[in-house]
Amino acid sequence: MPYSPPFTLTNKMLDLSARFSELLGVWAGSGGAQLTPMLRRGNRIKTIQASLEIEQNTLTIAQVTALVEGKVVLGAPREIQEVKNALEQATSVNDGVNDEVSDGVKIKLDALDKQLLSACQKNAYITQEQLVLELGKSKSTIERRIRKLKSYCLCRIGSDKTGYWEVNK
Repeated sequence: MPYSPPFTLTNKMLDLSARFSELLGVWAGSGGAQLTPMLRRGNRIKTIQASLEIEQNTLTIAQVTALVEGKVVLGAPREIQEVKNALEQATSVNDGVNDEVSDGVKIKLDALDKQLLSACQKNAYITQEQLVLELGKSKSTIERRIRKLKSYCLCRIGSDKTGYWEVNK
């Protein structure tokens, strides 16, 4: 014997059910649950900490979280600067440097290339040692990136000691 429910399904019930589902979808799509921003923030902190851990940074997730919140953290100055640089990179939308540099050849610039070019634009007299500290990368990494960028868009005017950087877009 087939089952029959103790009520009759009407068109009004179907319309109300459809309307409720539609409103629930709009609410969920607009971030009504309020959990999404916390998840994104937590994921960003974990991503920063994990990527810096690969680079031998020993700061914990709790320390990175404290730095994100603007608190003082006990740690190596270089490691703290690396976290600040990564956070700045993660939150920056547009740093004023083009994604592509064109001089007959197009290359894609990654985040470190953009940071390096931006630092050279802000201070044309910046030294490689200052770039190492500001960007939180090793001296060999900065030297390698400068060599790469010199062949496309970065030019050293004058001597290594008294010269300055020129960024060609």
